[in-house]
This record gives sequence, C-alpha cells and structure tokens, in this order.
Amino acid sequence: MTDAIKFDEKKGKAEVRFPKENEEHDAQFWAILGGKPAKINAAVPDDATQEDISELTANLYHISNETGKLMCNLV
Repeated sequence: MTDAIKFDEKKGKAEVRFPKENEEHDAQFWAILGGKPAKINAAVPDDATQEDISELTANLYHISNETGKLMCNLV
C-alpha cells in the first residue's frame, strides 16, 4: 500500500472530537497549570482600540538549557 492510499483512507474526512466537560477533567487541567486562579481576565476583543491594547504589557524571555538547567531570563 502506498502512502497516497494510506493518506486517503478516510476519503479526506477528519474525525472531529470535542473534550467532554466534567469536574474530573477540569480539576486535572487546573492542577497541571498550578491551580485555578481566583479571577480569569476577559479576552481582548477583536475590535479593541489602541488605547485598550496599550494597557496590556508583554514580556520577552530568553529560555535556555545550555547550562544543563532550564534557565528563564527576562530580556
């Protein structure tokens, strides 16, 4: 069987799955991230003005493991 035949076994139709919402998965998700924050900030809307965006801050980090340890430094 060639790669082209293997690729088209589903005739180009992908199987789409959505995660089910349940308390166990929710708790596991937040545990991986270090716990659920007390407040989750709202998303920035697509029609946000420059003034709205200027209030946001961004940081750039240099991440490296060249010393054998994972280092994360603010640039």
